Amino acid sequence: MPFDIIIRGGTVIDGTESAKGFRADVGIRGDSIHEIGDLSRAEAARVIDATGKAVAPGFIDMHTHSDFSSLDTPTADSKVLCGVTTEVLGQCGGSPFPMRGEVLTRKLTAYEQGDVQIAWRDIDGYIAECERIGSSVNRAPMVGHNTIRGAVVGYAARPATREELREMVREVEFALKRGAFGLTTGLVYPPGCYAATEEVVELARPLAAAGAIYASHIRSEGDRLEASIDEVLEIHKKTGAKVHISHLKVAKRRNWKKIDWLRDRLFRAVEDGADVTADRYPYIASATGLDAVLPEWTYEGTVMNMLDRLRDDATRAKVRAEVEAMGYVAEEDWNAVMVSECEERANRRYQGRRMDDVAREMGLDPFDALCELLIADGGRTSAVYFHMKEEILEEILGWPFVMIGSDSSARNAEKARLRGKPHPRSYGTSARVLGRYVRERGALTLGQAVWKLAGFPAKRLGLGDRGVLAVGRKADIVVFDPAAIIDRATFEDPHQYAAGIETVLVNGALTVDGARHLGTLSGRVLRRS
Repeated sequence: MPFDIIIRGGTVIDGTESAKGFRADVGIRGDSIHEIGDLSRAEAARVIDATGKAVAPGFIDMHTHSDFSSLDTPTADSKVLCGVTTEVLGQCGGSPFPMRGEVLTRKLTAYEQGDVQIAWRDIDGYIAECERIGSSVNRAPMVGHNTIRGAVVGYAARPATREELREMVREVEFALKRGAFGLTTGLVYPPGCYAATEEVVELARPLAAAGAIYASHIRSEGDRLEASIDEVLEIHKKTGAKVHISHLKVAKRRNWKKIDWLRDRLFRAVEDGADVTADRYPYIASATGLDAVLPEWTYEGTVMNMLDRLRDDATRAKVRAEVEAMGYVAEEDWNAVMVSECEERANRRYQGRRMDDVAREMGLDPFDALCELLIADGGRTSAVYFHMKEEILEEILGWPFVMIGSDSSARNAEKARLRGKPHPRSYGTSARVLGRYVRERGALTLGQAVWKLAGFPAKRLGLGDRGVLAVGRKADIVVFDPAAIIDRATFEDPHQYAAGIETVLVNGALTVDGARHLGTLSGRVLRRS
């Protein structure tokens, strides 16, 4: 029988940990790989010439925030044009389900002027909405502790009651039963930051029996890094759940020396049998809300409560003292913070500029400028934080238990260009790993990089039919030029697609052809089996 597609003449990097690369053709029928080898005499409806190119399994973005953007940008252009065929959702404690209580009120407010209509309430409803709209990539959902706590407890800075805790555990169990790949926490964000370790332990207990993952944005990646790493390892020890540390890093210059402690602590834990992995993006800046500079107590209650605290002179003075204690004192400290997106149209001239520069134009000091931006934007100002060191980043990328995750949302450049300057990782993560850290710096071999981009996350998630090029696996495939692949998005001009990605297939359907997105919506919502 003829094949539907043959990818001919490429070097297959199959996504396994020891992949060396070998010359072979790949034959596809339907949504699966049916043969790998010499197919020079075989026929196909479409033959793709991959001479001089690498043929790899589609990349699995282990850490994304496309939960809502997947609904208004189903083509996931920035991801699929970077070779990504699967995104893992629900990270940092924030999932799109369950939707009720205070968390629903906040999401309805956040998306009141957008294209997303939040009509679902649970994981089944969310998946049904994703399937109704369609997608160019596969989606693998996780359930978020912050969302669960916001739905059950609200945003109060207090322990959950026994009944609330039982209800939260039931939410985790329900999500797992319906196919969620695990539980995530964002212990630096409200309301998750108000939970004690024991609350997280109770929510993570069902994970081990289900074979699911506990993924954590830990409480601190800088000043309290040691205690935060110890906490995630304690949760692993008490629950037996597989643990995954999100966007592993050492943040702020004064903490960079902690890399020696971090290396010793994690390698020793793995050697002692701890089931621990992590993900990392290939940039030295992070991105989140501008309000991440503020101390935890300012978040309690509603967003309006937080803004009222910033409006009150006495409370603002107290906040200022704590912010300065966290290291934001001199202009050079504020220069490490770049405003990326403003809600208020009049403030959008500050997008892409550092806080010290913004403050000078506003005629304020940087802290007061930050407060005024947040007040004007209803607390929804976004920022990029340049707090990391290249050498530490490169070392972490090479650790054997670390895979790749972008920590970003999928975007369409034409639509997204109208608003803000988001972190370039939305457009360039996979290509930057392969271009900068494989070809230019030699920090990883091509086989190691593809393992960290595809095979490793598939193994961690239990996706036995993806992540590796082999007969019988789903035909999620990327063809790229190892000599040309590179990220083009920058912090100054982020809305640029990667170069060097020639072809992408998702479930056997041609989605990128000749480096052009065809608009194909062949992605699926994946469920943990």
